[in-house]
Amino acid sequence: MRCVEGETITPPLSFSVYQPSKGAAPFVLRYWSMRSNTGSSAAIKYRALPTAHSDVVFNLSGAKFYPDKCALSPISSRAFFVGMADWQITCCISGCLDMFGIQFRHEVLRPLMRFDMDELTGRQIDLSQLLGRDVEFLAEQLSDEHDDVRRINLVEGILIPKCLALSKLDLVLPGAVQTLLTMPELHSIRSMSENIGLSARQLERVFKRNTGLSPKRFAEVGRFMKSTRMLDRGISFAETAFTLGYSDQAHFNRAFKKHSGLSPGEYLNTPDVVFIQDMEKP
Repeated sequence: MRCVEGETITPPLSFSVYQPSKGAAPFVLRYWSMRSNTGSSAAIKYRALPTAHSDVVFNLSGAKFYPDKCALSPISSRAFFVGMADWQITCCISGCLDMFGIQFRHEVLRPLMRFDMDELTGRQIDLSQLLGRDVEFLAEQLSDEHDDVRRINLVEGILIPKCLALSKLDLVLPGAVQTLLTMPELHSIRSMSENIGLSARQLERVFKRNTGLSPKRFAEVGRFMKSTRMLDRGISFAETAFTLGYSDQAHFNRAFKKHSGLSPGEYLNTPDVVFIQDMEKP
């Protein structure tokens, strides 16, 4: 295991991302941990921008985690599943934070959770409702261990056997997902479905059941993610819009605000914007 990124994202939070072991790599995309650097009880506010992933999250410190705008009741579960969405969520955290997360590969989620992912889109649900009592035992073990690599070893010892026991995984989905993430601006859904031997309707059904989003919405998230990374590198709004295939800069601005709640300019000048589900940058 090696840390591929660790940085302070919104004081006093720090974030690290880890790769899975070779045995876990067919099922797990990455692990992440997020901690606060202070024990202050003051609520920390941040935005979770949409990414092309769902997350399994363990809240190991007892910090209060409010999934939207600090006004709702906090999530009480120590382990919960966050379904993929194509909109931003404004979150608040109160108390000393210690979170550990897992991003499974898309083709693993539906058979592992035993739910169609479109039933969980944008939802936060107690993980024990999906994976049973093993989750409570794992959360207890993780809370007793403060080293991320040891936590990963614990996770892989319990969850990977579950993944190995799954029935045959969808072999079409990974290639389609990768296509829409790497080149979302170049592929129509119809042409992609023809290339992989599915009808457009079949492809839509496969995507919704396994990711939670339609291929079109998934591709829009992929394009949004690419646009944020281009802006982070200092590429102009106009060039970003042109490169990603938006009809004009106004179209780009509308699409960006739809996903983030911010204009591109506001995104670059708002300090509490955080990729909580995917911190990797080129």
